[in-house]
Amino acid sequence: HGVDTEFFPPMTEPVADLTALRLLTVGRISPVKDVRTLILGFYELKKKLPAISLRMAIFGEPITESDAHYQKELNKLTKARPEFTWGRSYHTSMRQFYYGVESGVTIFVHASDTGSLDKAPLEALAAGLPVFTSSEAFSGEIPGVTKFEAGNPNDLAEKIAGAFERGEISYNEAGREWVRKQHDLKSLVKKIVDFYCA
Repeated sequence: HGVDTEFFPPMTEPVADLTALRLLTVGRISPVKDVRTLILGFYELKKKLPAISLRMAIFGEPITESDAHYQKELNKLTKARPEFTWGRSYHTSMRQFYYGVESGVTIFVHASDTGSLDKAPLEALAAGLPVFTSSEAFSGEIPGVTKFEAGNPNDLAEKIAGAFERGEISYNEAGREWVRKQHDLKSLVKKIVDFYCA
């Protein structure tokens, strides 16, 4: 993937309010993205951090009929509770959600089991967010990436709660720099041009 890192400039004033956490996930609403584990993980996190204000934003939409059925099942899980925000993920307006539109620190959560490197977590890293993922395509060696067990909402909640209690939830400058070096759009275009012109 090529990420337009200029679209995600460094955060000039990182949010420091650790009394509120905002979980964010972006992508197609589909069983293969395992949004269910993320929602259940949110509920487990509320039990582990009862004094913290928690909200979750889910941006994406179903494509197939089975995806639409899956979203209906997810809607039953969220029970129209005010802690949840659903919406479409138009790329031109997504930057505000990566950087946060409310007080609190934003954490990107991701549970896709396609085995491929999704672009949304890379954009989250480019925006300086800590990323929690169960995807085998992402290494835990990437700065700011924490792995949790696939399909295990309790493990997701434990990993986030542990990082929070250790003071590790913060602006992820190292992750942003990693994306800039590995996936910057301009660098990728140059590599492609150099390859075909060689």
